[in-house]
Amino acid sequence: MKKLILIAFVALAATSCSIHRSSVQTARLETPVIESTTMATLKVSNHRITYTYVPTKADARALGVNDLLQNAMYMALAANNNADVLARVNYYVTYKMGIAGKRVKSISISGYPAYYDDFREPTRADLENVLIFKGADKGVTVTEERGSFLDLFRR
Repeated sequence: MKKLILIAFVALAATSCSIHRSSVQTARLETPVIESTTMATLKVSNHRITYTYVPTKADARALGVNDLLQNAMYMALAANNNADVLARVNYYVTYKMGIAGKRVKSISISGYPAYYDDFREPTRADLENVLIFKGADKGVTVTEERGSFLDLFRR
């Protein structure tokens, strides 16, 4: 009887495991660096959306919470007319306790869908707005001698 239980246990242990092997080959492609400045208007919806993302078991085991949050945000945007970004995002992560520790069970995410619109070259008014947000109280002003718009972000 003991031999039968031992054989059954060994058979069960051997059949319950699965091994996946894969490899990826990557090649580095050299691409030229192009530096340009483009301004855009962000049109934010008035209606808050809510989406609940339930990761697959494999994703819940393999990915961290931040990666799962990115997946949840992508799925929420895809389910709501493919918006570009979510503004004022709130999320709630539900965990499930298991033998191997805690695992993400679901992520509820909500926010206002927003779309980029009106792509354009920056104007003097855009420069002044950026200076206001960057802290014009530090004495920075818009001058014609300024090298490029990107110099504002390099400080």
